[in-house]
Amino acid sequence: MLQNFDDRWVMVTLANRNQPQQRKRVIYGFSTAKDAGVFHQANDPQLFAIAVPVTHILFRLFALKTIDSAIFFETPGDLNAGVEIRQTDLQQLIEQSLTQLQPSPSPQPKIPPNLA
Repeated sequence: MLQNFDDRWVMVTLANRNQPQQRKRVIYGFSTAKDAGVFHQANDPQLFAIAVPVTHILFRLFALKTIDSAIFFETPGDLNAGVEIRQTDLQQLIEQSLTQLQPSPSPQPKIPPNLA
């Protein structure tokens, strides 16, 4: 990840070329610090690469509604093929998993009327 000295990850706002009013905010995850530096290219001394576990990135993507997607560049040296994880898709997957984990209500046993 690229981060600044305020411990904030770099977030980029992307605009659709055909519809400039349509925007999304993304964070990028790189497989190497070198790839992060190549991607940034501006050599801003306020930005630097840090190692962050993917689970932390996904948690932040889920928790922060200010980020629309995370784009991961999995192959070192290849900044053309990223995998996008959209916040809405991640949220749906988590909700589905939680629903599957909930126990189904067990049927109430039928008590015969003449039990006493």
